[in-house]
Amino acid sequence: MGSKPKRQVGRPATGKGVQIQVRCHANFLRALDEWREKQDGGKLSRPEAIRQLAWLALLDRGAAGS
Repeated sequence: MGSKPKRQVGRPATGKGVQIQVRCHANFLRALDEWREKQDGGKLSRPEAIRQLAWLALLDRGAAGS
């Protein structure tokens, strides 16, 4: 009798990038949420908003690669 592969425990991976964790103070999150509201009717998630702001900062400094 062949053995079945074990099922992974937990939620399946949804992304392909390297996951990082960041701690944010309340005043930063308030400012982030205010910015999110001004973008696309507030539909951006916090992680996506942080990615967009970081990318904009890198573009502004000429540090963003292709």
